[in-house]
Amino acid sequence: MENLKQLQEDFQRFLLTHDHGMDDQVIGDERVDARTRLELYGDSYWLRLMEALEDTYPGLHTLLGDEEFLRAGRVYIDAHPSSYRSIRWFGDRMAEFMRDNTPWSGETILGEMAELEWARTLVFDAAEAPVVGEEDMASVPPQTWGELTFTLHPSVHRLDLEWNVNAIRREVEKDEEPPAPEKGEYPVPWLLWRKSDYQTWWRSMDVDEAVAFDTLAEGGNFASISESILEWVDAENAPLRVAGMLKRWLNDGLISELVTSNRE
Repeated sequence: MENLKQLQEDFQRFLLTHDHGMDDQVIGDERVDARTRLELYGDSYWLRLMEALEDTYPGLHTLLGDEEFLRAGRVYIDAHPSSYRSIRWFGDRMAEFMRDNTPWSGETILGEMAELEWARTLVFDAAEAPVVGEEDMASVPPQTWGELTFTLHPSVHRLDLEWNVNAIRREVEKDEEPPAPEKGEYPVPWLLWRKSDYQTWWRSMDVDEAVAFDTLAEGGNFASISESILEWVDAENAPLRVAGMLKRWLNDGLISELVTSNRE
């Protein structure tokens, strides 16, 4: 067993570092020598990792083109070899990689697209959880609303995006010609989540809604959420505005639990 363990470790080292120290442990023949056999395994491993990146980042692939995506993938694989048991998690640092490495760091849309596409995978694979609706909110005594806090569904993610990466990604997914890259004057808040039909949904948000939602996500209660939007809505109308937002969040299935201060 010890020899098997050592063989596995040597083979893993070869795949990750191209170390040929195990050449003498592989049997070759007159058709294929030991090193060539190892290289065939190594190529298959590398191709599988590239396939995983292509599956996760079709929008990034579209923006870069085939040759540049292949080049970026090679550099990424060398910089961040897979450390997970499941290939599903490979590619988790692509947004950071695009933002920190030339020449790709010079095009900020690339990091944004990678961030969006990785977030979509997290939304899709998030844990199951119940959702609450308007009828659950209606059962909460109005006098306790001020202290009410909320637990978000695990699939919910928030992004702030300067580029039209959502529009590009949507057309890529439909196998249609995507729009030209376009950068806005300021970042647009976006919300991503998964509905009960297992479809990934996303939409943009007004600034006051984004601030309110972020306050909720940080554990703020109804009163503090209302206070968070006073820059945009007067104090008298802020609770009504938040109630309208909350109704939409409930109907969209974004909230898993209503937490009252008297819960045991």
